[in-house]
Amino acid sequence: MAVKNTLINLDEYFNSITIDKKILNDYPYHRVEDRDLIINELQTINRGDSISSTPSCQCGKVKGMYKIVTSGTLVGCKECGTNVEERLNNDFQPTIWCRKLNDVPFINPKLWLLINKQCGSTIDTLLYLSTKSYRPKATIKPFLEKIVKSPEFERSYKYVAENLKEIVIFLGKNVPKKNRLALNMILTIMEKYEDCIYSEYLPIVGKSLYLKETNETNTLGTFVNKQNATAINNTFRFLKASSLKISEEEEYKVMANTISSSAFSTFKFFNDYMSGKFGGSRKLINASKSFLGARVVGSSITRSHSIEQVELPWSAGLIVFRPYLLNKLCRQRGMSLKHANRLLLKSYNKYDPLLDELFKEIINEYPDPDGFACMVLRNPTLKQSSLLYLKISQIKTDVKDKTIGLSVLLMTFLAGDFDGDQYTCQLIPDRLSRVALQSLEPASSTFSTEVPGEINGVITLTKTSATIIASYIRSNELRRSESKQEIEVNNIFDLL
Repeated sequence: MAVKNTLINLDEYFNSITIDKKILNDYPYHRVEDRDLIINELQTINRGDSISSTPSCQCGKVKGMYKIVTSGTLVGCKECGTNVEERLNNDFQPTIWCRKLNDVPFINPKLWLLINKQCGSTIDTLLYLSTKSYRPKATIKPFLEKIVKSPEFERSYKYVAENLKEIVIFLGKNVPKKNRLALNMILTIMEKYEDCIYSEYLPIVGKSLYLKETNETNTLGTFVNKQNATAINNTFRFLKASSLKISEEEEYKVMANTISSSAFSTFKFFNDYMSGKFGGSRKLINASKSFLGARVVGSSITRSHSIEQVELPWSAGLIVFRPYLLNKLCRQRGMSLKHANRLLLKSYNKYDPLLDELFKEIINEYPDPDGFACMVLRNPTLKQSSLLYLKISQIKTDVKDKTIGLSVLLMTFLAGDFDGDQYTCQLIPDRLSRVALQSLEPASSTFSTEVPGEINGVITLTKTSATIIASYIRSNELRRSESKQEIEVNNIFDLL
């Protein structure tokens, strides 16, 4: 499973959403009922001991799937005035949107975050350049003072939005050297996704992420995440600005603060709840059970081997290759499905020569002569080369050995060792996935994704590892040309 993170055109996204959307600009600030409606859209309110998937009205007084439609009409609640509907079927599409307050569009919050992250400062760089009212506690960097004091610069959101590319170019020349390359990469992103930089509409992250727990029967009160308050405050700040007559300068200020708060609150949520060792990314994605996969303690391959070689333990092989084994037992050996399943269960801790023969058949029938392609990951490593394209060359026949055999040369890539660390192994059964994922093989993962020809900065390679990888690259080239020539490589850079 992969999670793709990219810039999108927010206006196209706005038009593609099929659920009911509410635009803040169309709601008057002074009406209490409208403000309550907005608050309900910003958070999921749980009034019980647990979150229930039973359809209900907003207040929870009327419940039941059968009450969604009765004789073709929706059943409403007299207390809160809402209809009974499913509460947990939200697909994370935002229901609340802001429309620009003037002719200046919104800057994409994700791009806003990218630029700020690479400025080597704890303050919101773009917000500082957009409004004079932003007074951060941190020390202002000299390059920011330089750009603000330049005679052609105007400290307003309008100027920043209209000259964003030029500002990024300036920052790329004046920020700390370690951040300059990344800012130049951001320029490339801006050119590639030019239609995604600005938008007329800006989404407000809502109830999919924020939960308020309140139980009237207990004495502990109401529990609410701080991010709820941040989201609500930011929303009502924009709602008030769109309802009242304010100056153009104030409109620019509100738009800049809305983008900044939207970017920061989303980043804060993912930083606090999704990333890190105990975050949702590791618990809900990387650590979850995957089809045609297993999670096994790692050990070193001690005999001569290829860097990309993987040896699966017998028990894990029965789990990972189960569909293949059942297919062969039923179609080629004439077993019933019930008999074949019994054989696999009985052989989990016992060697079986028939299954050993089938393992070898499955691996030999795979299109790649070096073994059955797979992806290996050690959680929670989330840097480059933490996910590797490797090849299962054999299934261990010693049923007492419950470990997955890996090359010791891969441990730097995986940030692992052999003291009990577990590694996730998942098969790559189809040609399309195999071709797409080959770029994650160890040799390709060694090099920087930013500077061609350089070793990635997050990977520390010994001379032995570099030489072996260089030999691997050259041997692949020779294999493709069907050459029998033998070479000796002492320096990986000789091949570039």
